[in-house]
Amino acid sequence: MRDQAIGEGYPDTPGEGFERWWRRVLSTGRIAPLRLGAPRAEVHRLLGEPGDTGGTSRRQRLPLIWRYGEVEFHFEPGGDGGLWLIYRESVDGEPVLSLAARCGTLPAREPARGRLDERS
Repeated sequence: MRDQAIGEGYPDTPGEGFERWWRRVLSTGRIAPLRLGAPRAEVHRLLGEPGDTGGTSRRQRLPLIWRYGEVEFHFEPGGDGGLWLIYRESVDGEPVLSLAARCGTLPAREPARGRLDERS
């Protein structure tokens, strides 16, 4: 079955891994094999190339936000910064998905702001 191939090498086309993962999340509510704390390389291997990126600055050259469709994946600063937030808003700007690395508490800081937020 093709869905079982998620995580085995790079997806065939950009975003294809994300589409398989997102269908699985919607049908089961589980984010596995993706996990909070995963390094960028693992997220890329599972989901493919992001459709958009943001959260960069002169000091932070590596994007802190990867976006696949309407879903944002936020990473800690630094080369090996782990995934700490998976986030999606409604068209009204209300959060409809917010999975943070610290269960039961708010993240220690606000999500990184950047180019993605300026388009909203």
